Amino acid sequence: MKKPTALRRHRLGCLVVLIVCAGALLFTWIFGLVASTINAGTGCVPSVGLPGDPEGIEYLDELTVQTTTGESLSLCGPQLDNARHILATADSLAAGPDASAIALITALQESHLTVYANTAAVPESADIPHERDGNDHDSLGIFQQRPSMGWGTPAELMDPTSSAQAFFGGHNIRGRPPGLLDIEGWETLSPGEAAQLVQVSKYPDAYDAWVPAAHTLLAELSAERDRSGSDRAGV
Repeated sequence: MKKPTALRRHRLGCLVVLIVCAGALLFTWIFGLVASTINAGTGCVPSVGLPGDPEGIEYLDELTVQTTTGESLSLCGPQLDNARHILATADSLAAGPDASAIALITALQESHLTVYANTAAVPESADIPHERDGNDHDSLGIFQQRPSMGWGTPAELMDPTSSAQAFFGGHNIRGRPPGLLDIEGWETLSPGEAAQLVQVSKYPDAYDAWVPAAHTLLAELSAERDRSGSDRAGV
């Protein structure tokens, strides 16, 4: 076997350099794609906002909230977007900040503001956009509403806006459980008591722990809109 000549060694060296450079460029490109999707160091997927949002809104991508017991919860983009849907729905119904806070404490307690499927009890929910899979009865979505109890179809309950509309109520839909705005005197109750009248949960005392978290969300997401000069009710 002939020994490689100097020219061959030079060509081989150039080929190695080209391969290394191409690999480095490919790595940089892939890393850039990942970094554009997930915030470096946090693992949080960025917020996308609401359909019809005006340009120029600087969305929060991560927010840490606390309960009355001192527990912390870090919310990422999808969870914050679900909170934005709740607040936009409240604005469209002129429900007011108290009702908004009650809806937020409910969704925080029920799902941590996460859209849940329930593939065991509701197989079709696997084909509907969701963020996690749950297994509590046939509960779905951010409010853990049950289609078997008349709250709506799986697609409706796994859509943050539709599920928020069901929670607030005020639609007089035959066969649907009463929402918050359908309950006479809900304004005189504590947030947790009002939430429990809608949800009929096995854990009625759990909702009030999320009141400070809801107030933080309300303040931060309202400030986000104020900075942009936009109006949620117009979405």
